[in-house]
Amino acid sequence: MSEAYDYMFELLIIGSSDSGKSCLLHHFINKTFKDDSSHTAGVKFESGTLNVGGKSIKLQIWDTAGQERFRSVTQSYYRGTAGVLLVYDTTSRASFNDLTNWINDVRTFGSPNIVILLVGNKKDLEEARDVAFSEASTFAQENELNFLETSAKTGENVEEAFLECSKTILAKIETGILDPKCIDSGIVSFLPDYTLKLMMIGNSDSGKSRLRYNFINKEYDNKITICVEFASRIVDVSGKSVKLQLWDTAGVERSRETTRLYYRGISGFLLVYDTTSRASFNALTNWINDIRTFGGPNIVILLVGNKKDLEEARDISFSEASTFAQENDLIFLETSAKTGENVEEAFLKCSKTILDKIETGEFTPERIDSGNGTITKGPHSLVSLTASIYGSMCKFLKF
Repeated sequence: MSEAYDYMFELLIIGSSDSGKSCLLHHFINKTFKDDSSHTAGVKFESGTLNVGGKSIKLQIWDTAGQERFRSVTQSYYRGTAGVLLVYDTTSRASFNDLTNWINDVRTFGSPNIVILLVGNKKDLEEARDVAFSEASTFAQENELNFLETSAKTGENVEEAFLECSKTILAKIETGILDPKCIDSGIVSFLPDYTLKLMMIGNSDSGKSRLRYNFINKEYDNKITICVEFASRIVDVSGKSVKLQLWDTAGVERSRETTRLYYRGISGFLLVYDTTSRASFNALTNWINDIRTFGGPNIVILLVGNKKDLEEARDISFSEASTFAQENDLIFLETSAKTGENVEEAFLKCSKTILDKIETGEFTPERIDSGNGTITKGPHSLVSLTASIYGSMCKFLKF
């Protein structure tokens, strides 16, 4: 039975290490205190539902690592987030002093109307308090933040924190400040028919990140991926609303082993090579072997020859790549992330092939752990497994 909701908000929990972010999230979801909570590595994901002003709100909540080595990774999550819970430890002056840096990150990398709730955690430790309520309240007013204090241990104000953040987002929707239809809003106001998890792989410098960026933002950006990046977009595929969750991985050799951890639970791959690079084309067989060894048996693979705009520098002909695709049972097309040619078509073609497999019974949407890829019918966008692997990957790469 699909869970009905009026809106879905994507929230991010940030703040210095040891401020109790994971404990807050655990208490909100499970209504208990997690006494042996370890440091978050990379990112963790949970979801919950609240009633806000008579509306059912589904929260997708990303709990991030507070250590400095994860800071650049955390920044990639700001875009597309509706609200941020910025947590400090009321017994730690250092965590309070670091708030300005976190706020600068949010306002630099997040959307302009993002909601920030300042949360002073560990208010139960009154004897050890190092930051007065009045001082934090003044700081919040000066920085135009909502503010409250919580205790993840006793549960005081934990639900209220998520409720307050959600109320503020909802108020911004109702006043027109936030537009749920905007790609970067972090808000979904209807139920997609399906949620598909797609992964982009291929050698470094093949242009994977630029393809993803063009697909999401409809413009070109000359960027590379460090570790892994996540984005999502809802598209129409043969009359069905489909939410695409896109995982863009680093193509450098040092990340190859951990990238494989992602293959199980993916419904489709965009395997990208550079039409001007023989080396990236020659590496395709190794990538395909990895997918078919570690991925599900009916997984969809779309071969993408990127940089087709650089015709004078072309090193792999269309016919050679087309023959290779046929020999390996792959779908194939060429794209240009720079001009946008065939970018939309690539993601739609991959998605349509997956939906065709659903209709023929090769994929079973209801089985999240079926090994046939994470294909979720309705609103259940469960990515906790991948988020956990993401943390392991970042830890392995020592970010």
